[in-house]
Amino acid sequence: MGNFKVDSPRVKGLEDIVVLDLWILGHKEWDVEMIHELFGPRDASAILNIPLSYASQKDRVIWYFSPNGVYSVKSGYRVARDLNTTNSQAVISCGWDKLWKLPIPPKAGISINVSNHTSFANCLLEFLAETDWDKSGRACMVLWSIWSQRNSKLWRNNFKLPDHDVTGSLQLLHDWKQAQIQKRLGMVINLNHQGDGNWRAPPPGSFKCNVDATSFTSSNLTGFGIVIRDELGAFVKGYTSTVPGLFVLKEGEVMALIAAIKWGTDMDIQNVVFETDALVVWKALRAPASDLSEFGSLVHECSSLL
Repeated sequence: MGNFKVDSPRVKGLEDIVVLDLWILGHKEWDVEMIHELFGPRDASAILNIPLSYASQKDRVIWYFSPNGVYSVKSGYRVARDLNTTNSQAVISCGWDKLWKLPIPPKAGISINVSNHTSFANCLLEFLAETDWDKSGRACMVLWSIWSQRNSKLWRNNFKLPDHDVTGSLQLLHDWKQAQIQKRLGMVINLNHQGDGNWRAPPPGSFKCNVDATSFTSSNLTGFGIVIRDELGAFVKGYTSTVPGLFVLKEGEVMALIAAIKWGTDMDIQNVVFETDALVVWKALRAPASDLSEFGSLVHECSSLL
């Protein structure tokens, strides 16, 4: 269960500071330097991970424990149930959940039998639950490599030196991530209709804008990539940008789309078809529902720009 209270001590003379004061003057963007000066690491990270919408919206209370920010009896029951679960069980459950969501090659998936409550399995799951995504992914790759080398030695009497083994597993992870980025840039879904994943030329006399988002865990940044091509597929313009904070994937994708629309408007490029590879964003824009979450606010802003 997360703690939503601000732990950082109040700064004398700044007791009346409001959220607006934490933005860069004249821009709706977090003042990273100021936030790190006023808050401890935990609070600063939590603040920077809140996506900001350029649209003016009223403040409102949301229910954090449901995807759309709306309270339901089912979500309330789950919260109550988790409160009665021991810390150890909750951590292990969180570790399992994270294990299956790690952005690592499928063949590196680790099969751990926790039915016998082995100390190593519990130790690993607790480590995953309490470690950031980047370190967790690297750790799993190394463990997978050790397991592979064990099998290689056992069945083929072949093995590599440990340092080569570790380096090779981390290089594999890096190459796989780069391949996923290229794949996502090349496979898109049209906002006007659900495509088959292949790039299609826009109507004659118009342009197509592909957008994508990615996270840089080590630097706590989210990056946007935007490419505009003409009806022949020729490159016209490109744009990349980063914003502070690590956001949920769907939030990053819709933020990238908003950035693309604003950038295209600033460039005065007419007749543009925007595409995204995020199916969840496409569905949200096609059939807007009651969503009070940060993602819902971003989708609302994006819809108002289209």
